Amino acid sequence: MTLTNKALGKVLKAFLLVAVVLSGLLLITTTFYVYAYDVFLEMMAFDQALTVLYQIVWFISLILYFIWIFQVHADIQKITPYYDIKPGGALLRIFIPFYNLYGLWNIYSTMGNYFICYSKLEKLGKQLLRLIPVYYFLYFGSGILQRLLTKGYIVNDTVIFIYYILDFAFMISIFLMTKNILNAFKVMEDDPETYIIKEESPSAWVNE
Repeated sequence: MTLTNKALGKVLKAFLLVAVVLSGLLLITTTFYVYAYDVFLEMMAFDQALTVLYQIVWFISLILYFIWIFQVHADIQKITPYYDIKPGGALLRIFIPFYNLYGLWNIYSTMGNYFICYSKLEKLGKQLLRLIPVYYFLYFGSGILQRLLTKGYIVNDTVIFIYYILDFAFMISIFLMTKNILNAFKVMEDDPETYIIKEESPSAWVNE
């Protein structure tokens, strides 16, 4: 079976990897800013260029992600028509304010439980489920610190440093989750026996 999300998924993974590298470099420049400011002054232009490039790459990654997650759910519907989340429903879970706080968890937990149902995807499903709380902790942690710093409620070098650590870890978590899903779909595409469902399977992904 040919799955449509594969090609775009590879592009998305590449952009996310670049974002991870850029975020790591910004963490390094921030370390100099906090602990060796004189050295940072020599690389300030480099830091500014990194920041702009990082924002561009992250924006493109978001656009690619929205299209890709739609394709992912369209592919699951081809394999399992009674899967609970439709492609459009996945986007609504992301875009609707406040609801998306639960929606993203629902998308990934439903998918993780779905993978667990298939013997050859069980390990990937469990890995995805373990990554969800890490993703949420980093998402909220970095987001809260970013807002506090942007609005000037906190002006502290240590907090700035912690923010960049969380942001770097956050990008890694997104990359790993995306890689996990792509690996699962690769198995599903390459090995038809993947679709042999386990006898005892969770029903969290079934639209009853």
